[in-house]
Amino acid sequence: MQSVRETKRESLLLDSGDLFFDRYRKEIRAEDVTAQSEKAHLILKCYNLLVYDAMGIGDDDLSLGKDFLVDLSKNASFPFISSNLMDKETGEALFKTHVIKETGGLRIGIFSLLSPYFFSVESDQESCFASPLRKRKEFSEKSGRKQTWLFSSVILAIRQILNWRKPCRALM
Repeated sequence: MQSVRETKRESLLLDSGDLFFDRYRKEIRAEDVTAQSEKAHLILKCYNLLVYDAMGIGDDDLSLGKDFLVDLSKNASFPFISSNLMDKETGEALFKTHVIKETGGLRIGIFSLLSPYFFSVESDQESCFASPLRKRKEFSEKSGRKQTWLFSSVILAIRQILNWRKPCRALM
């Protein structure tokens, strides 16, 4: 990665989520929580060393709960982003809703969407979700107005969207 960054300075290193756990294969057992927590911290240290630019939140990243992920994000040298993942109690976004990165003479606005359809277990319901379609529309509409973050050359969506009733359309 270091050599790529040195030779290709106009690059971004992003992750779309499901970084820390692979719960889709099996649920995390109570006796494995400590080991899985340590694994997540180790992965984060590696990503910090790789100098990631941003990470979108995936459903599996919430496997140990929103509080664990919020605390983990405080140790990251890059922002965790989710445009539609909200705290159920406060209604506030759990993470940054977007970031702006500059590379190769371009300002790139990055936002992330997570589908609520991934969540079926009651323990997953510590968080609530704003509609991904509504959030995508909000970001698209803001791009037509003079919003600070949207003086961007490119708007990029990191997404984990599944089970849409309609096919996904281009954001631009």
